[in-house]
Amino acid sequence: MTRPARERPSGLPLLLAFDFDGTLVPDGHPELPPGLPEVLRRLSERGVKLAAVTGRDRLPPGIEDAIPFDGVATQNGGHVEVGGEVKHALYFTAEELEAVLAHSMQGVRLMMFSAGQMYVDLPEGEVPTTQQLARNPRPTAEARRAACRR
Repeated sequence: MTRPARERPSGLPLLLAFDFDGTLVPDGHPELPPGLPEVLRRLSERGVKLAAVTGRDRLPPGIEDAIPFDGVATQNGGHVEVGGEVKHALYFTAEELEAVLAHSMQGVRLMMFSAGQMYVDLPEGEVPTTQQLARNPRPTAEARRAACRR
């Protein structure tokens, strides 16, 4: 049985939104698969809107130059840009930050991002990941001082 061709809706932009780690790139690898940027550029040229969605606080360098994203949502939607304009940005209040820093969950590693800075307490002797090293992580206790300067 042959399916009838689907007509493209008129007047409505089509949107393809991609998770980054494990979807656009294999987990743990910041490089795009060969050929992917060209395929996505062709879709963009045909009017398809492209968006990247990630838990990271920003996409790795060069990714946005390789793919013409119309929108990028980072920090699991805490920061959203469309067409280079910030549409949504969430920040902890001083009280929320204190509650997060005071957590008592065993075996949980807290990672926070603010104004392009990563805050994480790495266990002694643990080798930081490539992503962590690239971000020059600071101890989580320093997040209090950074929040006070905002």
